[in-house]
Amino acid sequence: MGNVTHTAGPGASDLGARPHPQTRNPPGSRGGTGATQAAQALALDEGLVPEGQRGRVLDALVELVHAHRPFGGGPHFSGGTIGLAPIVRALHTGGRDDVLWDVLQEDTRPGYGYFMAPTTANPHGLTTVPEQWDMGNSKDHMILPQIEEWFHSGLVGIRQAPGKAGYRELVIDPRPVGGLTRAEGSYHTPYGVVSARWVREKGRFRLDVGLPPNTTAQVRVPTAGRKAQVTRDGAVFQGIRGDRATYGVASGRHGFVGYDGEGR
Repeated sequence: MGNVTHTAGPGASDLGARPHPQTRNPPGSRGGTGATQAAQALALDEGLVPEGQRGRVLDALVELVHAHRPFGGGPHFSGGTIGLAPIVRALHTGGRDDVLWDVLQEDTRPGYGYFMAPTTANPHGLTTVPEQWDMGNSKDHMILPQIEEWFHSGLVGIRQAPGKAGYRELVIDPRPVGGLTRAEGSYHTPYGVVSARWVREKGRFRLDVGLPPNTTAQVRVPTAGRKAQVTRDGAVFQGIRGDRATYGVASGRHGFVGYDGEGR
């Protein structure tokens, strides 16, 4: 599966229309007219792309995000009701959190920064998320806030282990991006509150994790090719995956020091 061409009527968002079941293109190709961010992301998010071709499809998605500049500026999302959440997840899963961060920094239309800009109708900018990127229809809707999922699972790094249920087994995998120097967050699981907090300064990355009783987590700490350190007892080193040191931990508080390359 590769690109799926969508047809949409006037005013419809990127994935407000049904995909045409007969039109497919090679994985990762732009596909010409009709290729969309949502088509790439849905294929990635649903596991429809063969492992050896996922990189090409991810690259096509990134290219489409950077190319979507209907009013100047950019990069921008184009996904709507169905497509936006897969776009966010596909970029995060593919390790392109930098693209998500860049989209958030953009103040031109369409985008979250555009929502916050003063207008005649909203002199102080919107304090809610509207239904559409052009701020049409409802001014308080649930369609476009999927980026908030990334705040928890990406920036702070708290998420449920793949294939598990009930948040008994967790993954703590924070993604420091851009010029962001700190982030913290928590999530109320059926077992209690799980929390994560990180600070980075001059290339050093400090991570503190709190797990409720009867839970375990795999913690992934950025290393930038160096050796991470455990600052509290109880973490079991499990190996290096890419640029991250992986540890297994049980309930309680745990601390780590890693490196992200900043200021080296």
